[in-house]
Amino acid sequence: PIDTNETSAKYREIFHSNAIEEFVYDRFTKHLPAYSIENFISGYHLPTTEFDLFISYLNSQKRISVTAKEAKNLHDLIQSDIEALVGRYYFGREAYYKI
Repeated sequence: PIDTNETSAKYREIFHSNAIEEFVYDRFTKHLPAYSIENFISGYHLPTTEFDLFISYLNSQKRISVTAKEAKNLHDLIQSDIEALVGRYYFGREAYYKI
């Protein structure tokens, strides 16, 4: 079973560090997407390699220790945050709120 208190505390630490925004800005805003907002909303999913890079970024750059178990428990929450921010950077608020 997942310890939701532990997961929530780790997520708050990550959230308050601005790591998600910094990672998305650094990784995804340098190139325009090759798809429309509709295609993005219906079909974009954060690749596993990008999620793994984010966890590495937390451990090395932000000095936020995330174990494999914590990463697994946080995956869906962090993935949806990153996908929403990528949508907002590419397409504005319309994509951010639909994801």
